[in-house]
Amino acid sequence: MSDDLICDSCGAHLPLPDIDGNIICPSCGRASRVEVPEEDDRGNRLTVKSPAGEVTIDLSQWTPGARGATEWDRPAERIVMATEAAEGAAKAAKTGCSIAGVVVTLIILASIGGVVFAVVNGVSSVSKSIGEITGTSNSNLYPSSGSVTVLPGEGTTTDLVLVATDNSSDSKRRLVRAKVGPDGSETLWKSEPLPSNVYTASVAIEGDHLYAAVGDEVRLLSLATGAETWRATLTDKVTTRCASCFAVVQKKLVVRTDDAYLTGFQASSNEPLWSRRLNSTQARAERVGGNLLLVDDNATPSEPGAVETLDPATGRAARRFTPVCPPSDDNPYPGRFGAGDPVVAVPGTGDLVALFGSSTGCVVRWESASGTQRWTLSVTGDFSIGDEPPLVSDRDLVFGSYGSLIHVDLGSGRGVQLEAVPDAAAEPNAISGRTLIADTTSTRGTSKGGLAAWDLGTNKRLWSVALPKGSQAASDGSYASSDALFDGSPRSTLVVGGATPRLVTFSGEGRVVDTQSLDLTSGELGRPVRRTFPTRYGGDTGTPSLTIEDSSPARLVVTVDSLVEVIPLPDGEILRWPEK
Repeated sequence: MSDDLICDSCGAHLPLPDIDGNIICPSCGRASRVEVPEEDDRGNRLTVKSPAGEVTIDLSQWTPGARGATEWDRPAERIVMATEAAEGAAKAAKTGCSIAGVVVTLIILASIGGVVFAVVNGVSSVSKSIGEITGTSNSNLYPSSGSVTVLPGEGTTTDLVLVATDNSSDSKRRLVRAKVGPDGSETLWKSEPLPSNVYTASVAIEGDHLYAAVGDEVRLLSLATGAETWRATLTDKVTTRCASCFAVVQKKLVVRTDDAYLTGFQASSNEPLWSRRLNSTQARAERVGGNLLLVDDNATPSEPGAVETLDPATGRAARRFTPVCPPSDDNPYPGRFGAGDPVVAVPGTGDLVALFGSSTGCVVRWESASGTQRWTLSVTGDFSIGDEPPLVSDRDLVFGSYGSLIHVDLGSGRGVQLEAVPDAAAEPNAISGRTLIADTTSTRGTSKGGLAAWDLGTNKRLWSVALPKGSQAASDGSYASSDALFDGSPRSTLVVGGATPRLVTFSGEGRVVDTQSLDLTSGELGRPVRRTFPTRYGGDTGTPSLTIEDSSPARLVVTVDSLVEVIPLPDGEILRWPEK
């Protein structure tokens, strides 16, 4: 593998090209091609194509064998060699006295300089130099899938912070702020280079302060200009598996690292305000209703874990609550709460709900400020929290357990297992009003994706439908996950929150995106609005790699084919960054 060859679609490292210059990405399957310099039959010579035609260079006098590997590695020697090559080309070029002749000579010199530098640095640098000379790239910025943060704001313009590879000079990845709107896209600033092993960054914003987690570093930048104020080195990489592991709470930055430490910072200094060693490697911080919660095991292993409300300025606990389910006829042993168990807030209240247990489960609701426990619910049968986080509204809680769905009425604390979809497993997707929508996957035969809905007032299943064209549910973009749009394998995502839910389906064939309304009462899909999503390279080559970055009722933000694309809903022109 070469450190310099990077897939423009998914960001993975690429193998070296074959003899014809073809490269297949081992991650997403995208096919690409580079112009590989050709060795002619007269010995140690290279022929490279440029806008001025073909240039052939005799490399025998500049090979490592002629000068020695030690001298070859010196930057000064490389400059001398490039200068010698340029002088030789200048003598050989038929420039005449015209301005056109001078321009042709300069182009040839640029081509030769690029090739000599490439011989030192490997085939990947050759292909990069040729790409820049011949203009095969529309822009020098290539976004990293799964790295996009959409900044808060209203209107038709989408404000983004993301990680992009900058091929304008050093091919380093940088943080970039961009705006995408109907009047075009704009790059506002680029940060200093990021470490070579960083492809994404966690971002937290407070006023003009933009905090970025870059590997085991925290950097503070100006949101307006990208200027860096300070950086701090952490004990380990920042944890990415929870949304609140890198967050601003009450104007303090709280960072959770992979070695299970929690650390606080403020904008005035790169020195930590405090640091706390967590009891469990599964412990996590949660930002809930403007407060900082810590879900952790007890320091005494025999005791159950707890939910602590922390002061973001000191890291000390202001309140502590241990959810408990008492023994019952169905379960003679009390449920035990621990660090890996989910805790969610009830919207519009100061209440929290915890789910925990094994075999027999437990759900507890309490008032966070006073610690008053409102009710407990014992969930009998084969209980297990599903892979997806529980859904919560002001009245309902829904979670998955072994492919089935359990609904809890938050007012009464009563729970019920919802009617299953025949021959399908279900995972909760969204609550719209009092209608639950779930993703379904067939459990017999060929895997098929679908949607199903339940009325949470009556707990009755309303309908179940297959996704169009044999589509599967798209990955939600968490942890930079992407989907390859192979032929015959479309991906769909459901966008809710507005008056009308919409199903958006992406297909690799023809690079089309269909948007359909979803009738919550019947499951009927409306007539599709079909659009062609932009491509960076022109034509229909390679397999696009799709990442869902962000969604709202007005628009969907994705990265696909090395572009950030903003898709207005239900229709409208698809916008892109970078522009052509």
